[in-house]
Amino acid sequence: MTTLTSTARLIEARDEEGLKRTMHTSSDKLSVLAAGSEPMLSNPIEEEKFEHVIDGLMAKAPVVLADLSCADAPLKKIVLSRAQHIILVTSPMVTSLRLARAAMKEVAALRGGALDDISLVVNMQGQAKNHEVAPSDIEIAMDRKPEASIPFLPSTFIANESEARLILEDKDGLDVFNNALLPILKRTVSSSASVEEKGGGAEKSGFLGGFLTKITSK
Repeated sequence: MTTLTSTARLIEARDEEGLKRTMHTSSDKLSVLAAGSEPMLSNPIEEEKFEHVIDGLMAKAPVVLADLSCADAPLKKIVLSRAQHIILVTSPMVTSLRLARAAMKEVAALRGGALDDISLVVNMQGQAKNHEVAPSDIEIAMDRKPEASIPFLPSTFIANESEARLILEDKDGLDVFNNALLPILKRTVSSSASVEEKGGGAEKSGFLGGFLTKITSK
């Protein structure tokens, strides 16, 4: 595990061997930057250096996926301003939806008012049914229909993670992926991706199949 600052140094020095050691290569179609060791109480990487990291990764891969859920605001701004497509995840609770709506406005301002390239995903639906905003009301509040809704299935997601099992080998997990996530990912990553259940397990084909097989394994 390394830091973004260390990765930036390697890219600036054009140290291909050093950079290769920081990448976890699962297959010829998937490499994961093993970053995330930044101290929690220190300032994040400088914005200019982070730009170098993004540029370096984009020069090496046709598709770069970035999880911004725990990123610092300046880093989020850099990625969101350059992203081809953005997936915004919210829960069906009032507070979360309010924050998601505010985030969409900020992203629109950052991207010249454009919101066409944002997919809204509602996560953990059903966790607190009596206190959640109804799907029809979510559409009205967010001025758009969510492109996917992921049910709250702790026995599927949490159990599979804690037991190091592939989420796609679980029937409920496979159903969620095929019905909720695959349409978005096919549009943003690969038009030929597919995941099918076969022989009691999950047979993966195309870019996304291999991607998810590797990213969910430990």
